[in-house]
Amino acid sequence: MERNIRHRLDQLEGEHWWFRARRQILKSIIARYVPRNAGLHLLDVGCGTGSTLRQVMKFVTVGCGATAVHVLTALTLHSLFQVAPLRANFAAFLTAVCVSYMGNWYWTFDGTSRHAFSAPRFVVVSLSCFAVNQAIVYGVVELLHQPFWLAMVPVVIIIPALGFWLNKTKVFGHADGRA
Repeated sequence: MERNIRHRLDQLEGEHWWFRARRQILKSIIARYVPRNAGLHLLDVGCGTGSTLRQVMKFVTVGCGATAVHVLTALTLHSLFQVAPLRANFAAFLTAVCVSYMGNWYWTFDGTSRHAFSAPRFVVVSLSCFAVNQAIVYGVVELLHQPFWLAMVPVVIIIPALGFWLNKTKVFGHADGRA
């Protein structure tokens, strides 16, 4: 397929009313017949341009970058500047949130939603993830009396997965609220 035709088809899959409506119909059918707590995972293996897979890979890349920024900032603040673990984690979290929002808005989701729609939702999702993050750090460091670096292990596993799901489903849709 010619490159310009493939690029245009890729754009149409993300923007055209037909593809958007089809996704919404499929989501509603799945929601009607599959319980939310069924623990099932769906894989889109359609005959399109692969835009969904590219989006997932971009999200993972941005998430890994933001997670690395978080961990490096937290450990640097704690070890080099003797900042208390929860304060170091908070400062690192704020830094990683900025990296994550900008990377996902500009690159993963191609800036298709307005900041007025995405930014407030992103803040809510980020604060929710931060609450879980802090609970993990508090539990490992304060309750279990383990080293701070050990708390980062469950943080880097749980928080990116939770963040992906919430951002994909609640934050980075179109300005009218549709994904």
